[in-house]
Amino acid sequence: MTIIDEINFNSDVIDKHSKDKESFILFFSSDNCIFCEIVDKIFKNNSTKNTYKINISQNKKFISKYLLRSTPTIMFFDNNLKLTKRIIGATNSNIKELNNILKEYKWNLNYLI
Repeated sequence: MTIIDEINFNSDVIDKHSKDKESFILFFSSDNCIFCEIVDKIFKNNSTKNTYKINISQNKKFISKYLLRSTPTIMFFDNNLKLTKRIIGATNSNIKELNNILKEYKWNLNYLI
């Protein structure tokens, strides 16, 4: 997982994936978010490619850009930069869904729901 901020977001994420035509994941977290720590561990245990973590406490521009209401929020983008799935929060069902998606994502890097 790569940590991204407002300064390098366009070049490291948008420009790169526009060119490479690869899907990617944005993981939005915030300071002192216990549930974000749970999701962070899931990503670290799955070591997924093309996953970017953004701390919205330090990068407030993303709140309005992606209409974020709470953290953790995980957004899945296909190889055309289209948002295909959004998971908000870390409920048991959300964690299960995230694990299932990441399991499939490991085997096919262009797969996103």
